[in-house]
Amino acid sequence: MIPEIQAGGVVGYDDGLYYPHHNVYWITSKGWNLRALQAILRSGIALEQIRAFSVQMRGGSVRYQAQVLRKLRVPLASSISHKLQSELAAVSGSNDQSQIDSLSAEAFAL
Repeated sequence: MIPEIQAGGVVGYDDGLYYPHHNVYWITSKGWNLRALQAILRSGIALEQIRAFSVQMRGGSVRYQAQVLRKLRVPLASSISHKLQSELAAVSGSNDQSQIDSLSAEAFAL
């Protein structure tokens, strides 16, 4: 789940217990481990893409609108090893941004 207006990097996870209200986007996937995808979407790489495509708001916030989210480029889940997907999933809720960025860079093959 992704709030529409934010400073960046806020990507939550819900097991399907809640209904997202207005100004919140949600992503589903049959191919991705959603925790691993959460980590990638929280990465600095994803945030830079959002900043490039998004409207800049006062105070440095950006809008995670549907048309912006559609432009995001992430690696194919099938191109990422199961080991790396597990490592990404393990840090998905972490406050260690450097670990998220490091693993995401590896997923993007940077």
